[in-house]
Amino acid sequence: MKLIKFSITTILIIGSFSTNGQGCDVIGLSSTPYADATKDNIIAVDLSWSVNASAEKYQAQIYFDGAISVSDSTTSTMVTMEYLSPDAGYIWRVRAKCSGMWDTWPSWQSSFTTPSGAVCEVTGHSASTSVDASKGNVISAELSWSSNSIAEEYQVQILYDENISVSETTTGTDVTMENLFPNVNYLWRVRVKCNGEWNDWPDWQSDFNTPNGEVCEASGHSVSTNYDITSKAISAELSWSVNTIAEEYQVQIAHDETTSVSLITTTTNVVMTDLSQDANYIWRVRVKCNDEWSPWPSWQSNFDTPAIPNAWVNEVHYDNTGSDVGEFIEIVIENAADYTPLTDFTVTLYNGGDGTAYSSFNIDTSDPMMDSSTVGDFSFYAYTFPPNGIQNGSPNGISLDYKGTAIQFLSYEGTFTATDGVAQGIESSDIMVSESETTTAGTSLQLCCDGFVYEDMIWQSSAPETKGSSNNSQVLPVELGFFHGNAKDGEVILNWQTYSELNNDYFIVEKSKDGSEFQVLGTQNGNGTSNRPNTYSLIDRSPYTITYYRLTQVDFDGSKTIYEIIRVASELNVDFTVYPNPASDKITIQSSNLLTDKFTLQILDISGKAILRKEVQLTSGSYTMDLTPLKPGVYTVYLLSRFNRFNARFSVY
Repeated sequence: MKLIKFSITTILIIGSFSTNGQGCDVIGLSSTPYADATKDNIIAVDLSWSVNASAEKYQAQIYFDGAISVSDSTTSTMVTMEYLSPDAGYIWRVRAKCSGMWDTWPSWQSSFTTPSGAVCEVTGHSASTSVDASKGNVISAELSWSSNSIAEEYQVQILYDENISVSETTTGTDVTMENLFPNVNYLWRVRVKCNGEWNDWPDWQSDFNTPNGEVCEASGHSVSTNYDITSKAISAELSWSVNTIAEEYQVQIAHDETTSVSLITTTTNVVMTDLSQDANYIWRVRVKCNDEWSPWPSWQSNFDTPAIPNAWVNEVHYDNTGSDVGEFIEIVIENAADYTPLTDFTVTLYNGGDGTAYSSFNIDTSDPMMDSSTVGDFSFYAYTFPPNGIQNGSPNGISLDYKGTAIQFLSYEGTFTATDGVAQGIESSDIMVSESETTTAGTSLQLCCDGFVYEDMIWQSSAPETKGSSNNSQVLPVELGFFHGNAKDGEVILNWQTYSELNNDYFIVEKSKDGSEFQVLGTQNGNGTSNRPNTYSLIDRSPYTITYYRLTQVDFDGSKTIYEIIRVASELNVDFTVYPNPASDKITIQSSNLLTDKFTLQILDISGKAILRKEVQLTSGSYTMDLTPLKPGVYTVYLLSRFNRFNARFSVY
């Protein structure tokens, strides 16, 4: 039996009536069956009848396929009965209530046939208007409607001032109509295609009003970042779409709680300079319209600046007597491990005749043609080309880029401007030394002397090659490998190592009880200028329970470098006891002379599997632990801190 839902429509009856001999009968029955498109085409029927002046209430009854449904009682002369079966013949009747008593149900009085439930029309119209500042403040309206289950296609018509515009046909339930007039009222309607045929255009079904078309904002944001290899500066060109009512624009950018504001401009782009590398910036644009600035909008867009590693071309060989052999290019990268994968570094070779790129390679240590080594924080990578792989001069060039950003563009035997590749539009910097047909094989052009960065060094004429390692006469500043201390037999042995040294006169080692007030423990002479590792040591024979040590390096000119402070705890005679052992329900860990009372407690079973790990605090040097979660067996308890490490074996029964 189908579920029947009723809707009551109240009809206001004006005037008075007499019985005119009718009694409590109901006559004048009329029915209107239909499919309700607003409710997914459910089938309903409106049942109505003539007024009976004697009736106090009415009630309708319908019948189909052995099932009778009854409406609620009503004072109206119409009821709506929903969720009927499609293509079905119903009979129905109405009874009345007179003088407080319901009349008996009459014989079935009338009949109706329900439709199939499919109505080729749409309802649920909705309109949303907008102004697109990126298209010169074009006004548009997104028109949508409810889905019709039998519809194959839809088409929309809009009307204003006797001008009708028609949309493309669509299988969706929305269309966007653009280039509308401002401040007007549009009518619109939708026709539907069902069973391969379009229905007629219905009456105008809905309407909407357009806005005035003026939006004082900027959209269509775009960013182009740039790294200037000459000035070593990062900039970003920020641009946006034209707004036809805008008089002026102003840009704001922010990074790491620092905000910068551009100059006011009438153009649709600005260049922001002196940006940080490898950073994310957010930005926005405000607009001046009708001589008044709009408020700053929410941050509208963002961009990333490139990372600029400290890397450079360090050595090159391209020409020698006879057939050119052993040609290579060497690159230096500081802290190379921070830039994995190294294949993000690309070296490109340029022909100075037309400015085009003719060869390239990536930094790839798995390549058999690549030699490499590391000195302190600096790594050397040399790539060897096949014979005649690098063009001879007059001029030619080499660019180095990281993730597509050119960070260096050098040339030999003259200068030129690149016409393609990552260095396109950049003028090369001549290294001012060169090789020729008289150059001895096995030599190279090399950066000389010392420095942290490329600009600190100069190119020198051919010298014996140092492929994949630091150059002849090239010394990187003092690079500290490590500085640490070990407590043993009541003393602390301090050790440190340098990877390389430049003008290193001596080291100062200081000690402190609290990490703030230091006194000199001793000094050690340096090795002046050295391109190999050097190891140093010093013994503190009277350390504190906890001692802080500071290492300072002093150059011949008196300049100093102070390194990170280290902390060393002296060895003490520490008692460590676990009892009772064996135990059944709990054990107590007892210790003395501890440097801290906070430990990590860990328990392992006999196979070495971790059973428990927790942070504990010893009170008066002891901690009691519940053993009930442990099964009978043999276990090892560990007590770990920055200063102490103890373990003991115990049994649970």
